[in-house]
Amino acid sequence: MMSMLRVLDLSRTSIEFFPTFSRLPELRCLFLRGCRRLNFQESVFHIADLPKLKELDLSGTALPEFPYGITKTGHILSLKLCTESNAVDWKVMQWLQAGLTWDEHAGVDASINTCVDDYRTYLSVSNTSFFQSLDKDSPLWDNCFLRFHFRVCPSEEANRDSEFVFQNENFVFRETYFGTKYCSHPPNACRFLEIHHVRPWGIGGVLNHADVVLLNDVKLVKQLSDFELQNLRAMRECWIQRCDQMESIFTAELEDVSEVLSLEKLWISNLEKLSFLFAGVEKETNFTSLKHIHIDCCPNLVGLFCSTLRFQNLETLQIRFCDKLESVYDHSVIGEEAFPRLHTLRLWELPELKSVCGGILPCLKHLKVKECPELKALPVGVNDMTPIAIIRGERQWWNNLTWEDERIKSHLLFRRWGRF
Repeated sequence: MMSMLRVLDLSRTSIEFFPTFSRLPELRCLFLRGCRRLNFQESVFHIADLPKLKELDLSGTALPEFPYGITKTGHILSLKLCTESNAVDWKVMQWLQAGLTWDEHAGVDASINTCVDDYRTYLSVSNTSFFQSLDKDSPLWDNCFLRFHFRVCPSEEANRDSEFVFQNENFVFRETYFGTKYCSHPPNACRFLEIHHVRPWGIGGVLNHADVVLLNDVKLVKQLSDFELQNLRAMRECWIQRCDQMESIFTAELEDVSEVLSLEKLWISNLEKLSFLFAGVEKETNFTSLKHIHIDCCPNLVGLFCSTLRFQNLETLQIRFCDKLESVYDHSVIGEEAFPRLHTLRLWELPELKSVCGGILPCLKHLKVKECPELKALPVGVNDMTPIAIIRGERQWWNNLTWEDERIKSHLLFRRWGRF
């Protein structure tokens, strides 16, 4: 009869040592929850010999370290632990157990699961200590994390942030900014890192592999450069919101950024202290990869781009609810050089905005303006190469615009502002 046993529950017993399990070849589930007296040095080897074991519960035990011997086979689909997460030495691990969770006594809430549909590893932890020894050269990146979604969020905040911006069907930025509708992840995002409400230290190894990075209410970060640019080589999309200490995104170190970053999309929202997007860049720098920028609710943003920056491949720019913003560029920077491929520009409730740039935007096709009363001139012109631009805005604003050449108006298609 013992040879056919599939489920064995010894939870909260006084068991100290395991006998050999050679007589339990069919055992699928083993529950040892709350077995505080269990000697794991001997027991781990016996448990590893169970060929068909799929579920193992060691939560509430006195497990001193991560049971590497148990996880080597990869057969176990559900493993519950109580060992402290920072006792895990990622450097010696070749494979990470799917279905792995730490209980509330481990000092961190953590769970690891693999989705069969998209071959993605989902990992949720309550703080960044989990990643302290996860090096950028770890074999786990090739063995387990070719596609991943890592989420760092304190347990008390997890429910509030459970539906983050990428999964919100009503999120206006999904339609107006990218022009396409996301499913559960941004398009082509293989490696996705979210960080919520914590100090994001010790995550260099993860940042080196993340395609998409979301920072929400992170602590003690004044600029994106605080993460060290060499750790951001893989980042294609960056979403930053509610980071109250952030004063700028990049500083003078930006002179090397074109060699480091492959950033294509930058989304910024609710940064109260943000005064400059790029600060102190004296050398002319071309941000060649960047295609989309969205800026939303930054009340102290005064200047967007300094005159030394160029965005040769920027296609869409959206700026909303920035009460102090006076200009995108000053008039000394002409649009033909700064934004040669910009085709969509949206400006929404910018009461102090006076100018976008000098010259014209040669590829502009769509311009939407709402509640920008100080914007009196548009960076548009007339020649055989410029497309007909569709302008949407309030009728009174349109009537108050000034033109260097009245013929420009005949090259524009004005539509009264409606749904933005």
